[in-house]
Amino acid sequence: MVPAWRRPAPALAVAGGLAAGGAQWIAEAYGRWGGVGARLHASSATEGGMGLHWAGGDAWRSLNGPLLCRPCMVPLTHPEHTLWWLALPVLALTACLVALRTGRAAETVLPVVCAAALSVPYLVLVGYSAPRFFLPVYALLALPVATLAAGTVRAVRPAPGRVVVAGVLAGLLVAHLTVQYEVLQERAAGARATADRYRAVADGLRRLGLRPPCLVTGSHSQPIGYYAGCASADVSGNNRNITEAALLRRAATEPTAALADRRSPPPGYAQAWKAHRLRGTGYTAYLPRHAAGG
Repeated sequence: MVPAWRRPAPALAVAGGLAAGGAQWIAEAYGRWGGVGARLHASSATEGGMGLHWAGGDAWRSLNGPLLCRPCMVPLTHPEHTLWWLALPVLALTACLVALRTGRAAETVLPVVCAAALSVPYLVLVGYSAPRFFLPVYALLALPVATLAAGTVRAVRPAPGRVVVAGVLAGLLVAHLTVQYEVLQERAAGARATADRYRAVADGLRRLGLRPPCLVTGSHSQPIGYYAGCASADVSGNNRNITEAALLRRAATEPTAALADRRSPPPGYAQAWKAHRLRGTGYTAYLPRHAAGG
């Protein structure tokens, strides 16, 4: 039996954790952004406008990739590999109901509530998705689902039936892990190919004379700038961090390249810059005509 004085402890711990985390977030909002409203506004701008967006379909379609589904216009691939995702909330709810009936609610309901809270921003507040967003949710829900599975096995009578049920559950787990391993292999190969492409673009920029300190802007400027050893900047989009006038001033004093996909025109400020096709990458680099290689 739990002593009476210890029964409120879990609720107090949760409340204390929320207060501590909230206090840190609010203090940081005033220290770095100028207030709670300013921080929320900056966050919303970065996310492309936070609001009521049902992103459950995006999360479902992106389960097997891409790593970032933004905008999420991809079709659902291998729907049979996503059935576990649709079953997960049902299993979690069932685990909560069983726990409430058996009087062991805290250890099951609390992880489910935390998982639901973590899911809310990615399901209803942003208009895109990525598989990594829900990794903490899956980790939390693994606890009550595992408890439910173990309880199901123990509840089966007689013993031979228990062995059958345990075998079925083990088989389902192995099948799930096998599918996830295949998805991991495919996504890892895609990520390596993308990184190799970015490194090839960076090598091309170095051949054009870009050396630190330098600046890369345009399509995928952040990862490519990183591989090239350059700073990155964008005048539009979710990663906007500079004005066009400020970018042009920097371009006049340091090596700068504007990148565009072969299917896209150059940025407006780079219309008069010289185009350099980066062979084998699908990119074109635009350099100011006064720059090296221009």
